Amino acid sequence: PNSSLNELGVPPKGAQTLTSPETVNGLNISQRQEYVNYGPNAPFGKTGAKYVYTKDGKQKDLRFLTKDSHVELEIGDKVERQLKDGDIIVFNRQPSLHKFSMMGHKVRIMPFSTFRMNLSATKPYNADFDGDEMNIHVPQSEQTKAEVQELMMIEKNIVSGQSNKPVIGVIQ
Repeated sequence: PNSSLNELGVPPKGAQTLTSPETVNGLNISQRQEYVNYGPNAPFGKTGAKYVYTKDGKQKDLRFLTKDSHVELEIGDKVERQLKDGDIIVFNRQPSLHKFSMMGHKVRIMPFSTFRMNLSATKPYNADFDGDEMNIHVPQSEQTKAEVQELMMIEKNIVSGQSNKPVIGVIQ
């Protein structure tokens, strides 16, 4: 009941498994280095990283580094970081028969092992709480994130283009 319309509660295990690529630049290098230092087993509330891709194309898998190993980032490297609060994702319920089967949400990492969402956002997915399987897709480029944010977020899909009626509303 405390989630906003756009938020999707994601379990910590799911947030640690899925990654979002970020390019290292002069403004964000210290934060990206922190992700790499935490590695793939970041404590709850912290964001870690799973992979680093160097400028010359080499991949460093942080899951298999020893505790003595240290990866030093350089400008131009790519860091595959874990999901964190506020990330944009696409949530999907199959079969995807219409555009409301796939909509954009903002991640909110929450304890336990289920996806959670605002009750008002369940109608377009035809979610009836009987064990429905839902999927998360993480945009892998800035252009894709922008498209999801501008075209697919729930707040932008309240009214159906087909019938010109609200698809999302208050549920009692």
